[in-house]
Amino acid sequence: MSASTVGDVGGDVRYVEVQGAHDVHASLRMGSGALHLGGGAEHLMKARFSYVHQDWRPEVLYEVREGTGHLDVRQPDLLGTLLHSPDYHWDLQLSDSIPLDVALKLGSGQADLDLRTLQIRKLRAALGSGRCRADLRGDHSHLQHVSVKSGSGLNELVFDGLYEQLEEVAIANASGENDLRLTGGFPELRRVKLNSASGRIDLQLNGTMPQLDSTTINTASSDVDVVLQLVTAGDLSLIVNCVSGVTRVRYHRSTPISARFTAVTGRVEAPGFRHEGGVWRNSACETAEACINVIVSSVSGKLILQPLD
Repeated sequence: MSASTVGDVGGDVRYVEVQGAHDVHASLRMGSGALHLGGGAEHLMKARFSYVHQDWRPEVLYEVREGTGHLDVRQPDLLGTLLHSPDYHWDLQLSDSIPLDVALKLGSGQADLDLRTLQIRKLRAALGSGRCRADLRGDHSHLQHVSVKSGSGLNELVFDGLYEQLEEVAIANASGENDLRLTGGFPELRRVKLNSASGRIDLQLNGTMPQLDSTTINTASSDVDVVLQLVTAGDLSLIVNCVSGVTRVRYHRSTPISARFTAVTGRVEAPGFRHEGGVWRNSACETAEACINVIVSSVSGKLILQPLD
């Protein structure tokens, strides 16, 4: 590993070599600031750090145990000072040629994760407040699990490609906005989970998901917008549990939809659906072997079923 000083404000560039590892577990821990993660490194990692005081120089640790590399990048224990820093940035590049498990912890700030070229197997991100954007477009044959948890702010996850091993995607926060876009081929995807106390939830399911059996949204008072553009889906249930708020499900007219809505006070807007025995069905569902089941439980909410075309 080598380092050099850059810029007038203060900072340095550091490199970490693979050292024969077959795969790598990367732990990134920042109290407050801005973090950018991407690919394209000729080494295991090229890191450019920007900070005002030398005491804020991040710690970089790496060792290989039984063929697995363990990379730990963390800020020094100066949280109270760093919270007021006008300039604390990490720009991390990782190798595109080695499988990676990435665990990110950020107290406050923003995380911009450009993971398009990396061989990510697992991504776990935890934020106190701020913004997290993860770009996972492209074909990711190693990716198995993605989870993002935050206290407040914006979570945005974008998928567009082939994900041969991905089984679960989960997002949770206390308040803010959640935007999850799943586009492409997901032959092993079984569960999608979104939990939010308040704010807004946008979910797009677009592509081939033959094993997907449940998509669950739990919220107290969020507005929920779901777009269904599925080419192939399994016996899918879209389950929304909420206290209040509007749940809007948009779909192509050719998509078979069966909906149930349970509420103390609330209403359903479903033009073109037939209502019988507490179930709303569109014409495509009447002749289909299997329908997408929309199940909404609410205290005082509203369900809108709206065609895209």
